[in-house]
Amino acid sequence: MLKNEFINILTKERKQGYYFGRIDEEYLKMEIVDVKRNFYVCGPDEFVKSINSILERMGASTDLIVFEK
Repeated sequence: MLKNEFINILTKERKQGYYFGRIDEEYLKMEIVDVKRNFYVCGPDEFVKSINSILERMGASTDLIVFEK
């Protein structure tokens, strides 16, 4: 499903070649150039809700956002 179209982000340790930090609205606005694509969101419930909200505010279709329920 994802092939090579994903970004690994580290939050506990810094490692060369990986983004370090939390995913937030600023980060998503910096990275996402096309909101008319599929998004797969996984993580703790509050994180998933937060990211889904941000994606929707950015104009992503709820039909294109896949997440664990």
